[in-house]
Amino acid sequence: MDFSGSKTITEIDVFTAQDNYAAPSEPTEAMTFTLYGLTAYEVQYWTGTTWASVPNASVVGNNKVWRKFTFPALTTTKIRVVTSAGLASYSRLTEVEAYQATQAVANDSVQWLVSDHLGTPRMVADLSGSLAGIKRHDYLPFGEELIAGVGGRTTGQGYSGDNVRQQFTGYERDDETGLDYAINRYYESMQGRFASPDEPLVGQNGQDPQTWNLYSYTSNNPLNRVDPDGRRWFTKKGEVPIWVDANDDGTYTSPGEGWAEFIPTKDQSVYVITRNGMMYEFGENKDGSPRTRSLWTGMVQDSSFDLLALALGGNGFVKIAQAAHAAHQAARQARAEKFEREVNLYTPSKNVKDVIDKKRPLETLSRSEREVAARWYEKVAERVKGTKAEQAKRLNQDRARYLREGGKPPGKIHEY
Repeated sequence: MDFSGSKTITEIDVFTAQDNYAAPSEPTEAMTFTLYGLTAYEVQYWTGTTWASVPNASVVGNNKVWRKFTFPALTTTKIRVVTSAGLASYSRLTEVEAYQATQAVANDSVQWLVSDHLGTPRMVADLSGSLAGIKRHDYLPFGEELIAGVGGRTTGQGYSGDNVRQQFTGYERDDETGLDYAINRYYESMQGRFASPDEPLVGQNGQDPQTWNLYSYTSNNPLNRVDPDGRRWFTKKGEVPIWVDANDDGTYTSPGEGWAEFIPTKDQSVYVITRNGMMYEFGENKDGSPRTRSLWTGMVQDSSFDLLALALGGNGFVKIAQAAHAAHQAARQARAEKFEREVNLYTPSKNVKDVIDKKRPLETLSRSEREVAARWYEKVAERVKGTKAEQAKRLNQDRARYLREGGKPPGKIHEY
């Protein structure tokens, strides 16, 4: 059995034939055979120049269907099983599995971030889950962090620092400069301003002076607004607003003549319908406080991939909402039908087969390709016939499960 490169292993499992090979059951380490299994064999590994015996992996007088061999870690590119005796004059080997050495996971190598309504991590829990391991972060309105020694905060309360790079509103901190990476620009939390200007003379509003400050963050309303990546709404009278991505240099290209950059003001709102049919309103009250409905976060922007329709408040909103809902349902049905056609015409690629055969990591496949391949193996599981039908059905079901969930890769049975 060849590995995809050099591997360090500490366990090899060898499976031989069960007495009821036509309809085998899930093997256990206690299961024995009397008719067809291997009675004597040795597991070997390649040293780079010759074959050597795996420690404690030589068996004589065997009657176990499943033998598990554990040993001090060794590094190799391939292993083999050399048989010397078997019942019914055959060497029947059904599966060989090898496992890499596992390393202990330190508590601080896995962390959970607990964020506030702006997406700012406020608590960090380690693998132990204990309160003693909780780290805490507090921030001023524009993102400057409050550390131990400020306002009664102590290291004993968890204000002791950590290695988490996600900072204010989820921005990733650049440790060399102390700036926060906002995709299209860098943000300076101590100054409450971006480090570079926005595009001039685009979306400026004579009634809102803050739109003329090209360095300002969220129009100076950081408690209720976020600027996740520099994208902007563009609006045009009589048209549904458009969500526009920033260019590489941080500027914005207007969708066309008459379109202008839009930020909700005291007199206007943006209504959003998301994939799950929820409706959100974004805007401000006359006193400058946020106006939100069916929106617990108070954010004025939503992810572009989650938006189906939006419109400025007005009499036409209900019709637009109804049309968006109908379009959403039709789009979902069309996607489902297209996906089913793809499954019916699908044949696994070499990459998929290499993943199933453990020659490539599961992560090299995209999520969509994994799902299509999983559906294909489920269909194969239903169609397979013959003396090994049940075993082949379980194997293909395991392949589908592995493609979706990962975990332990499935094995092989004979020609399957």
